[in-house]
Formats: sequence, structure tokens, C-alpha cells
Amino acid sequence: MLSNVFLKSLRDLTRPLIFWGTGVLLYGLVIVLFYPTISEVPELNEIFPEDSVLSVAFGGGDLTSPEGFLNAEVFSFMWPLLFMIFSVWIGTASIAGEERRGTLEILLALPITRSSIVLQKSGVIFVANILLGLSGWIGLAAGFTIISVDVDIFVFISPIVMLALLGSLLGTIALLIGSSTGKTGLAIGVTATVGTAAYLLNTLGQLVDGLGWIRYGSPLYYYSGANPLEHGLSLGHSVVMACTVIVFISISMIVFNKRDINS
Repeated sequence: MLSNVFLKSLRDLTRPLIFWGTGVLLYGLVIVLFYPTISEVPELNEIFPEDSVLSVAFGGGDLTSPEGFLNAEVFSFMWPLLFMIFSVWIGTASIAGEERRGTLEILLALPITRSSIVLQKSGVIFVANILLGLSGWIGLAAGFTIISVDVDIFVFISPIVMLALLGSLLGTIALLIGSSTGKTGLAIGVTATVGTAAYLLNTLGQLVDGLGWIRYGSPLYYYSGANPLEHGLSLGHSVVMACTVIVFISISMIVFNKRDINS
């Protein structure tokens, strides 16, 4: 098991995945249980018109429809935030965390290349996000089953896939910083700053006339800009995010191969 970095790292995440997955599942379930009450208040769309600041910040759309409700309560802020925090933690622990704990030397002593270590750690980040997304999907599906609302539960797959890509992107940024510096604090700080900047760019780009172009620099735009809950998976946006993840992984491999771990 130890010689397989991917399986060992995934095994080490078993307990955190159970805790995080349960939390995401319960959040989705409880939020959906509130939907019948919200759907009976059509005045919400008058209070929060689609072009209002709050409506834009929380996904917009018809707040009394299942899609608009979930965009506002689940997919626009809370789940992206949870996925990003979770992924930054995993990405930081992947290399920098191993180095801080003194276990990186054990990994480097194995008959595998440094590039392989980075690739396997990156795989763990993506799989962990998929498992977290699966937990959320189960929560949403269970919620709509309980309240007997006729919703195609498979439409949730597209935004959850985009969430996994968003989390993987932030996670691989943390992996890159950790691979190049070995400092957990710096990896967390830089990636948290990137996540905050991404949210600000995406929101300002929607609210300020003439600044729409700045959204293209935000991962959150590629995650939610095409509204995957209502329109399905956007091939263009998902390819951009996947390619960005690959770039970060590739750079991580290069810098980790060149770095003197003892320095």
C-alpha cells in the first residue's frame, strides 16, 4: 500500500472525507427541505430582481424554481466555498504537508519518480472532489425525493462536475506552491488570496458596466458563468478549467523535480 502513493493518500483521507461528505450531504438535504416554503413566496422575485446586487451575487434566476433556488442557496456560494477550502487543505497537505511532517523523505525513498508523486497526489485531489460532489448529489436527490418534487436529479451532475474542477483547480494551485516552497502557510495564504480574488472579479464583472471582461480571469466564471444547472455542462468552460489544472500539475512536476528538499 505504501508504494502506491495514490491509494495510501486516499486511504489517509478516509475520515476527513466522511466528515466533509456528511456535512455537504446534510447541507444539501436540509436546504432542499426548505424549498416548498420558498416556492410559495413568488414575491421573492420582486424583492430580489434578477439585476439586483444580491440576485447577481447569488446566481440570479427565478428564486422560486428548483434551479434558481439551488443556484442561490447551494451552487453560487456555499458549496463552491466548501469545495475550495477542502481542496486547498488537501493540496497543501499533499507535498508541503508531507514535508512539514517529515514524511516526504519516505516518499522520495520509494522506487518512484518525483513526477509520479505529484501526479498521484493530484489524482487524489480530483477524486476527493468527485467523492465530495457525489455526497452532495445524494443529499439533493434525497431531499427532492422526501418533498416529492418532480425534478430530474441528474441535472445536478453538471454543476457538481464543475465544482470538482473548481476544487481541483484551487487544490493544484496549493499543490504547486507547496511543491515549489515546501511551506504550508504560504500555500494556504496564496491560494486563499486567489480564491478571494476570483470571487471579487466574478462579482464585480457582473455588477459594474464595462468590467465584464475581468470575469475571464476568475475560475468562478468558468465554473458558473454558463449556468451548468440550467443549461448543462459547458464544454468550453470545462476544457478551460481542466487545461488550467493540467498546467498547474505540469509546473508542479517541474519545480518539484528541480527543488533541493534539504534546502
